[in-house]
Order: sequence, then structure tokens, then C-alpha cells
Amino acid sequence: MKIDTNQEIILNTIDRMAKMNTWQLRRLIFESGLAGEFDMRQSLSDLRENEFLLQTVEETGIHYILADKGRQYIKENPLGKDLDERISAAVSEYRELFEKEKDFIAQYTEQATGVVPVFLSIRKNDKILFKIHVIVPDVETADKIQRHWTENAQAAYESTWKSIAGDLPMPVFD
Repeated sequence: MKIDTNQEIILNTIDRMAKMNTWQLRRLIFESGLAGEFDMRQSLSDLRENEFLLQTVEETGIHYILADKGRQYIKENPLGKDLDERISAAVSEYRELFEKEKDFIAQYTEQATGVVPVFLSIRKNDKILFKIHVIVPDVETADKIQRHWTENAQAAYESTWKSIAGDLPMPVFD
């Protein structure tokens, strides 16, 4: 398999983060400007099918980790200095961001029926504090909801609590 630049970015990013889900990869690579828009799903699928990546299913979604073949590729094909430094800077910045957002979980699964269920939750001390399931008509809408969830999860929780519980204090879980 011939590895393109976008796939090299994926491999090197996952190598430095240890494991990542698709949403984290999309955010880090596209928001930081490491690459222009490309078909991330296809790239991940190709890398997985050719045994450069392994896929694990965890509570927070599907995660990708580097397989031995991926590690070997990185070792034998070092990045140029500029791209290497850009990936290092982006990984450093987003590692902190992802740590802060780890309790705000957003996932979706495209169904054969054409609808897309979106699962949103807030965790605190390994307990689910707030959970929403919504059905949307397409992946684009699900992507948008997923992207906005981490930024707006706390406000959504507080607003929903106030709407359904009035002046009752919000629950505290220690």
C-alpha cells in the first residue's frame, strides 16, 4: 500500500497520542490545519485494512491505535522537519484540550435506515450525570452536533436542569 501525506499525518498523530477516536483525529488534524479536508473515513479504513492501525471499541467510541506495521512505517519513513514540528505542536495543544473535555462524550452511528442516532453524555467521577439520545436525518447534522457538544455540554445540562427541575439545586456527585 502506498501511504499518502494525509495517512502519514494520521499515523504520526496517533503514534504521539497513543490512541484516538475519529472525532479527536478530525478535530486535531483539521482544526490545527495539519491537512485540508480529505476523506478521513476512507484513510482510516485503508490503514486498518492494511494493518497499519488497530481499532478498539470502548465506552467512548471507536479508537485507533498504531499497529506494529504502522510503527515500523514511521520508523522507516521519518517526516520532514516542518511537518514533524507542526504535528508535535498540535498534539501538545490538543492533548490538554481532550483531557479537559474527556467527560463530555458525543458519538453517533450511521444506520442503514438512513437515520443517525446521536448519543451525548456528561460524566463525573465515572458516573453518567446527563445523557441525551437524539435522532438526526444525516451524518452532517450528527457531525455538527458532535463538534458543538464539548463546547456547550455544561450549558446544555444547566439549561435542561433548570427547565425540568426549576429552582432545585443541581445534583452533586463526589
